[in-house]
Amino acid sequence: KKHIEENSILNRLIENNNIELVANSNGINISIDKDISINSFEVPHRNELSETVAFKIEGLKKSIVYLPDIDSWDDFEDTINSLIKDNNILFIDGTFYTKDEIKNRDVNKIPHPAILDTMNHFSSLSSYNKEKIYFTHFNHTNHILKNDKQAYNNVLENGFRIAEEGQIFNIN
Repeated sequence: KKHIEENSILNRLIENNNIELVANSNGINISIDKDISINSFEVPHRNELSETVAFKIEGLKKSIVYLPDIDSWDDFEDTINSLIKDNNILFIDGTFYTKDEIKNRDVNKIPHPAILDTMNHFSSLSSYNKEKIYFTHFNHTNHILKNDKQAYNNVLENGFRIAEEGQIFNIN
């Protein structure tokens, strides 16, 4: 909130009534209507400009976790295991398929877990729990976006899913 308010360009969104900022504390539910609520929670990530959060969206019958940006599963192990167990759908960080995609930058300064590493990390999950996980937040270098059918099929063959543009998920 502070970052947006103090940034002259972003603050115009407030001044022009394009957005209304609503302060939210970690773990506080916001009701969208009588059937849907959203809860944000911080995740481990280098926070250069502001904190990084994930969102849990709860409907009458299902819940979705949107967690597209994280530095490491190791720093989030207990929480991510609970999230997988307790929710129906999880959209998680799939920035890179492999770390060798990045050629002109120090990949250590971009600590997103690669899809291959994430699949390995969660390899012991049941097929039921693997099917809950959809990779999203793809970098333009990601093999999945470059029509690499082998990479795409590898994710599916390992029991995970890939978020697709235009997908609709019913949570009520």
